Amino acid sequence: MSDQPEFLAKSFLDKYDMTAARTNAPYPLPESDDHNILIVSCHHLVQETEALLASFKTSTPDSNTGPEDTSQGKNGAQEGADQGKTGGWRIPAQRQDRERQERNAQAAQRRRIKYRQKVKNERLALKQQEVELSAVLNELVTRQLEIRKRESESLTFSVWKSIATRQMERRCEAEEEQKRLRAEIVSRARKIHLMNNMLLATSATNQPERLTLGETLGKDIDGSTVLKTYLRELDALYAQTDKMRRGIEFKLSPSMEYNLSWRKEQGVEFLESADATIVPFSFERTAVAVSTMMFTVLDGWHYYDNVEDPENTCAVRYRGSHKFGANKVVDLVVYSVLRRYKEAGRIVFIWRSLTEGQGEFDGIHCDETTWCVVRPCDATDSSDHVRGSRRSRGSATILEFYGRLVPIGIGGQEKIKEFVKAVSKAGEEDTKEATMMLDRLLLDGP
Repeated sequence: MSDQPEFLAKSFLDKYDMTAARTNAPYPLPESDDHNILIVSCHHLVQETEALLASFKTSTPDSNTGPEDTSQGKNGAQEGADQGKTGGWRIPAQRQDRERQERNAQAAQRRRIKYRQKVKNERLALKQQEVELSAVLNELVTRQLEIRKRESESLTFSVWKSIATRQMERRCEAEEEQKRLRAEIVSRARKIHLMNNMLLATSATNQPERLTLGETLGKDIDGSTVLKTYLRELDALYAQTDKMRRGIEFKLSPSMEYNLSWRKEQGVEFLESADATIVPFSFERTAVAVSTMMFTVLDGWHYYDNVEDPENTCAVRYRGSHKFGANKVVDLVVYSVLRRYKEAGRIVFIWRSLTEGQGEFDGIHCDETTWCVVRPCDATDSSDHVRGSRRSRGSATILEFYGRLVPIGIGGQEKIKEFVKAVSKAGEEDTKEATMMLDRLLLDGP
């Protein structure tokens, strides 16, 4: 009996499936009654077999059932097979259809529930994503507004900055132009004075015109004796030029300077300065500019006319007031003589001056001697200033200044040193003015 299900499922059912397939085929049935009866019997047999197989499948144990269920299923299947073999109960086709529909409905219900849950989860996820994206959008909008605000402020600031920069540039240009014009005025005024001096020196009969620029220091005017004495000393000082240069180490600087330092020699205290500067112009051009600067005089200066070689000699007397210290002003009277000595390849200027103190410094004097040598640069003159000027050594000129100042007077050392400070300050101011004038002459020269 245990082999009946396999027999029915494999051999018997296969044969009648073929019979059923041939039954459904479109061919004419035989008209004999025996054949009709046989066909009907076959149909009944097929239906019973299908019912038996359906009952066998429903009674087959699932994979999750235990051993007891499996044994019961086998027994039920055996009983069903026996009943089917013996012509027992029949399962109608409507019941099978109903069960199949119920199973399909349950499966569809489960799918709908699962789909609704999936849609619900997706909806919740989308809502959460909407909240997050809204926050990101608000942050981006806020950041964009801040960026636009900063750009607007930056644009406004840049506009004001550019306006202020242009105004500053224009102001600097105006100040530079003002300085240039002032220097030009001073330069031209000095040139006019120099030309007038040259014209007056060549005219012996034009004494009234000469007095328009300054008073003539004759024999009866105070200071003439000092000037004459200094004029007689110039030639002897010129003879000491080479000796003086051999024992001195000049301090090189970018421009002319006036740096005094105390020194004691043979029991005498004095001040000295040894400065040098290199001019990036030819010797001929520099010599003309330095000569013009040296022989230029200003309004208020008084000239001494009784000099030898007036083309290369000048004697003057002038007064000046200079500030020094904390709101202190000193009045000075200066007697000065100058002579130019031309040589092959260099020019030497020698001047002597006497500076008298006035007021609280009355009775204190400073006796000064200065050598100025103008010569072309040579291979021994190593200087960064020459290299920095981007000119060759052959077209550069060096100016060497050596000054010696001896203070004389009464009133104590403190008073004398204070007076020396005032004279040193005045010398620094005069050096700055001379430097500006020399630069203008070199730049405006041919």
